Amino acid sequence: MRDLVDRCKVQGVYRAMRKQPGVDRNGKPILSLLLCDHTGQIEARIFDNAEQLGAAFANHDYVRVSGQAKSFQGRLQVHVHTLERVQESEVTPAEYLPTSARDPEQMWQELQEAIDSIRNPHLRRLLHALLDDPEVADRFRRAPAARTIHHAWIGGLLEHNLSVYRIIDALCAHYARESPGLLDRDLCVAGGLLHDFGKIYELSWERGFEYTHEGRLLGHLVQCSQKIAEVAARLPDFPRSLLVQLQHIVLAHHDRLEYGSPRRPMTAEAWLVHAADALDSRMGFLRELLQREPGPGWTSYQRVFDRSFYHSGSLERGVPEAGLPPWGPEEPWEVE
Repeated sequence: MRDLVDRCKVQGVYRAMRKQPGVDRNGKPILSLLLCDHTGQIEARIFDNAEQLGAAFANHDYVRVSGQAKSFQGRLQVHVHTLERVQESEVTPAEYLPTSARDPEQMWQELQEAIDSIRNPHLRRLLHALLDDPEVADRFRRAPAARTIHHAWIGGLLEHNLSVYRIIDALCAHYARESPGLLDRDLCVAGGLLHDFGKIYELSWERGFEYTHEGRLLGHLVQCSQKIAEVAARLPDFPRSLLVQLQHIVLAHHDRLEYGSPRRPMTAEAWLVHAADALDSRMGFLRELLQREPGPGWTSYQRVFDRSFYHSGSLERGVPEAGLPPWGPEEPWEVE
């Protein structure tokens, strides 16, 4: 996807996502969708035979596409000429999921070093105990951080959590100088590393990035809080007060009830983790937007922020072009 340019031919097999029927200004049926492979995704439009071609495939199906890339309002989209469904047995599904540009083993090593930087023995043992399970460790390595909004690729959760950790580490060092005793650095780091841990259960990524049934019913904040309590119960003499403070950080990190938090941040540590997560989520969103719509100039209107953004240059493509669909997310970014 990242090699497409205006007016180039597009031919290949892609995963079809977010199929949305509509009509043009003359009332003629059209079809909007996303085409995805491991390098990212691009908006596509079917203008001719939209109803017939749309009936030939469902969301997450693999399709063989012939068409042309065209620039529209400052961004590329594919005008599809022909499309046919491809049997899943003919493809390798993992090749059609966007993947972090970072080495997963290097990120895993950084995670271990972050955990070992925690001096509180109870918190350090808790995090290591959580990740001792090989299945949990594998899911944590592979999980995306969100379905669409930010770090929406294989390995995105680990990449996001490490970024949040680095923000927290820097802020804790700053406030240790400015306001000694304000923050418990170990509690902040543990909360930052675990704040989105529940997404390994909330999301699935076998064919695409979707919510699991359990994820829809409970959500990753509750799932993470439950898992922390379950593991802490197996550790000798884990302090109840410490457990409650850590659970509070997790349950409050979305800040508002309408964004999924049953409690708002009510400790300095919970507020710091919320702020670090919000900052990294927003900056991840903007990075992906500005890579997809390089400057100089204004981006398209972004409903999540209720504005467009001006960008004076082009970003290096350090990560796959994954994430926000060109027509905007289905839910507020904070839900992710």
